[in-house]
Amino acid sequence: MLAEIGYEGFQDGDRFLLAYMPAASFSESSLRKLDGFLNTEGVKYEYRILEERNWNREWEKNFQPVVIGNKCLVRAPFHRTQSKYPMEIVIEPKMAFGTGHHPTTEMIAGYLLNRNLQGTSIFDMGCGSGILGIIAAKAGAEMVEMADTDPNAVASALENVSKNKAGNTRVYHGGIEVLRGKKPDIITANITRAVLLEHMKDYSKALARGGSLVISGIISSDCSTMIASGGSHGLKLVNKICREDWLMLEFCKPQY
Repeated sequence: MLAEIGYEGFQDGDRFLLAYMPAASFSESSLRKLDGFLNTEGVKYEYRILEERNWNREWEKNFQPVVIGNKCLVRAPFHRTQSKYPMEIVIEPKMAFGTGHHPTTEMIAGYLLNRNLQGTSIFDMGCGSGILGIIAAKAGAEMVEMADTDPNAVASALENVSKNKAGNTRVYHGGIEVLRGKKPDIITANITRAVLLEHMKDYSKALARGGSLVISGIISSDCSTMIASGGSHGLKLVNKICREDWLMLEFCKPQY
């Protein structure tokens, strides 16, 4: 709900949630859209303007290597390599989303690592740092394309693609319009609930026959809504994974 009114970053805690947005975009009146939730008994909120600081540097201080499915090490350039893992991804820890730490990224990354991608074409919507596309490319996908509406994410993804020597990979600045006219075998989308619902028809139309749509960025209570949306556009649910109340769903488009 907060993402839908402009909040861009979140940090979970024990019985609290920190949500961030650019100070210039904030107005307390925007929170009134959430009155039904914020006025619930036991829920309180407060806000403050944070002092200017180098957020990239702050992020780097807390960036730790992560291992996905015991198959892929995701590390920053300043971490040591670990040769015991079959795949290694180096992500420059900037503010673009996607380091493998969040369950939504981890679940889709694990899906890609456990699937035979040889000869497939993949399109990652809302690519952030580019981690999912890079994993797909290094796992054998024939062609990987990805897009993000945030120019900072696009710059980050391009840098990470180059750093990881991920061949046959293209990064676009744009949204759903970039997908139109494509026919990927797999579409991945780790985005917000509202965006997924808005573009479900576009995903289904673009997807190759027999192809897979893999979505995350949603929570377990969204499950029935997302399944109904996929079904209304000719997609069949074939896989569901839940981790820490975050959900990953895989839909298949029929062959005929």
